[in-house]
Amino acid sequence: RQLEDLREQYEAEQREQQIAMLTLQNETAEFRRNTFLAGGILLSLILLLLFNRQRVKSKKNRQLLEKEQEMAEMKSSFFSNISHEFRIPLTLISGPIEMMKNDIEDSKIKAQLDVMQQNANRLLTLINQLLDLSKLESGKLELSQEETDIITLVKGVTMTFQSLAEIKQIGLSVETDLTCLKFSVDHEKLETILINLVNNAFAYTPEGGKITVVLGVEKDDSGKDQCRIAVKDTGQGIPKQDLPSVFDRFYRGNGESVRQENGTGIGLALTKELVELHDGSIDVSSKEYAGTTFVVNLPMRHGEYHKLEPHESMLTEIPVLAEEETEKSKSANESKESQTDDESAPIVLLIEDNDEVMHYLQDILGDTYRVLMATDGEQGVESALEQIPDLIISDVMMPKMNGYRVADTLKQDEKTSHIPLILLTAKASQKDKMQGLKTHVDEYLTKPFRPEELKIRIQNLIESRRQLREKYKREYMMRPDEVSVDSLDDAFLIRVKDAVDEHIDNEDFTVEQLGKEVGMSRSQLHRKLTALIGQSATEFIRSYRLHRAKEMIGRVAGSISEISYAVGFGSPSYFSKCFRDEFGMSPTESRGNFLD
Repeated sequence: RQLEDLREQYEAEQREQQIAMLTLQNETAEFRRNTFLAGGILLSLILLLLFNRQRVKSKKNRQLLEKEQEMAEMKSSFFSNISHEFRIPLTLISGPIEMMKNDIEDSKIKAQLDVMQQNANRLLTLINQLLDLSKLESGKLELSQEETDIITLVKGVTMTFQSLAEIKQIGLSVETDLTCLKFSVDHEKLETILINLVNNAFAYTPEGGKITVVLGVEKDDSGKDQCRIAVKDTGQGIPKQDLPSVFDRFYRGNGESVRQENGTGIGLALTKELVELHDGSIDVSSKEYAGTTFVVNLPMRHGEYHKLEPHESMLTEIPVLAEEETEKSKSANESKESQTDDESAPIVLLIEDNDEVMHYLQDILGDTYRVLMATDGEQGVESALEQIPDLIISDVMMPKMNGYRVADTLKQDEKTSHIPLILLTAKASQKDKMQGLKTHVDEYLTKPFRPEELKIRIQNLIESRRQLREKYKREYMMRPDEVSVDSLDDAFLIRVKDAVDEHIDNEDFTVEQLGKEVGMSRSQLHRKLTALIGQSATEFIRSYRLHRAKEMIGRVAGSISEISYAVGFGSPSYFSKCFRDEFGMSPTESRGNFLD
């Protein structure tokens, strides 16, 4: 009975364990089903959200694409319309100019009309480039290809720059080892490519430099023939950090050496687009201050070419102008460089890197002032320090040293601190004006400017400088010991006075010695003193001696003869003559006035 009870108890425990295990399995299975179901529902929701988000994003992208296409159409239409609107007034400008050139004999007026014609053509070129860029964006610019003699085209385009090469004294040549090169290309667009590259080379090549256009045929990576056109210059080069961006639209670089006022940043961008439209490529290599090379590679489809024999010349120098054209050009330049013969006229220094603007300013001012010219900031500073002009007109953006640095350098130098300075620039923002005024410039004019306004401002500055000369002359001659040091000019005049004071009894004290005392050459000292007090160095020394003598006479510091020797006059009779010339009375009469 006990065994039976134990067996039944054991079986009951076994059944209970099986029931508990089955219950646990059922609960686990139920939990797993619920978990999978919840996970599936959650995953479905996530996928649904992602799908909806992607659908919305795709819809927005389609809308943006449609808007971009619509904007491209509007831009293309706008540029087409605006170019048409620009062409009409440009036509009405260029036509009458051409007629006036034929009717006018005056070489100076003809030269001015040439400048007007060139700039009207430049505006037309810029308008055409903008229009081409807009057509490229909208995909409407198409090639009109025909078989073209590439050698003739390259030489013809390059020769159009021969007069500019002569004016800027830059060597220009075409180098090729081919006698014949013909293949299908868009003639007009290849001209645009070449003009932009050669014009860019001229813009950054200094006087005495060299530009070479190299034409040849090479194999590409697949072994097919391709035309290679390289434009090399010996100019200032492109900074390394600017190289990746030279083909970006409207990119102009940030360095001081960049001629930011002589470009728009669209020429090279358009050039790259036109090259790629021909399925070609363009590359640039440059080293700062060592020159730049642009290389264009164009595929040759059904082209033909013949190379020169190895012993034949490969270099073609661009010919100079005919003799009569050269004389005509010289006479035009002479008319541009004509200026007043009046030796007493004020000297104006022009610092401008654009030749046309330089000659335009010279034409405006040459009849009234003696004009000096400098083509960059460093040259302008050197010329100002050497010549000590009466007024300086400087551009802002120039190679080597910009206008702000020029103004700051000259205003802080004792030799040139007194010279009125006008900054003349196309940068017209308030920030640019504030930067210019912080350098203590006297005037800030923006381009375009009215010639009469420029003349009036120059006249006012020179007149105010004349009035300041009278003030300095009265203060330094009548009360030399009471002058306070408020500026570089005050400090300079006090040093001059002290130097003369130190040698006042030395009859042999010369202007050269005075110059050494104050650290200037004779001519610099003469120009500086004339600008400040209206007297030459010799006149200043004599006048200062006489004023010091008059003061001593008033204090009865000795006899007339003793005083004359004390202030550096070796002859009392010569002293009396100079005294009368200066004050309108003899030393004895002056003493009598003091005693009275």
